[in-house]
Amino acid sequence: MKRQIAESAGLPAALRVTLWPPLLGLNDAEVEEPYERLTREFGNVDPSLVRTIDGDVPRTPLDDKQRPLLRSLLLAHCVAESKWGYFQGMSDIACVALKVAADGGGSDAKAFQLLRGLLRHSSDNWSHADLEGVWRQHRTVRAVLQVVDPRLSKRLAAIDRTFGSAEEQPFSFLFGIVFLRLKRELVDLEETCRLWEVSWAIGPHFHLLVVAALVRSQRRAILRDVRAPAELHALFGKMHGTHHSEPLLRAASDLHARAEVRNVLLTGIVPLRSV
Repeated sequence: MKRQIAESAGLPAALRVTLWPPLLGLNDAEVEEPYERLTREFGNVDPSLVRTIDGDVPRTPLDDKQRPLLRSLLLAHCVAESKWGYFQGMSDIACVALKVAADGGGSDAKAFQLLRGLLRHSSDNWSHADLEGVWRQHRTVRAVLQVVDPRLSKRLAAIDRTFGSAEEQPFSFLFGIVFLRLKRELVDLEETCRLWEVSWAIGPHFHLLVVAALVRSQRRAILRDVRAPAELHALFGKMHGTHHSEPLLRAASDLHARAEVRNVLLTGIVPLRSV
């Protein structure tokens, strides 16, 4: 199944509710009863997290019928994963889970199962308060660019030095892009689904090649126009809602075809943990 998905441009929307759980390593035993139980424990969620969720939910591109369910999914996550709590950005991930469940006729519990799977699959982004997993992914993107585009890599490193960035925390302009797996840069939720599912099918770190491809798509502007960190942040900040999945996946696949790039993925990042 993974091979067919990897070679596709994405799945039909109606099939995702069935095919995403095995892609994410989930099983049906996690669906109905646990979610219903968790909804009865919302009173145990830290009030500061509830306030943050209540501030984030109205900013999502959902209608008034969907927002109460989004809030419930996020609160249920806080009950189930109390050590993680809630990070701003989880609401974006939950919107994708809601779309997949709705497109496939899935229940609220199925949407929650998908949310848990999505967060577990990107657990390096959420499971540590110091966000070291995110910075490790940044360092891997840097290592890929050093291999495939030394000139661009040197320019970005020079800009980093003017910003005083620590060696262990490079390319701060990529933080939101890595943290949310390009969800905000893609034109809509459908394109997000396509990019994520093809990336999962190819391999657990393939999304970092998509990020590298996104950076290379701005090569001319970076080399010609960008001199300061603020200009770099502005350049990538303008990308919200502008990209389609297919060109990025194609460019990332070209990178993946290079043995030296695959070696960077094998040696440059600690494998994702099971959570």
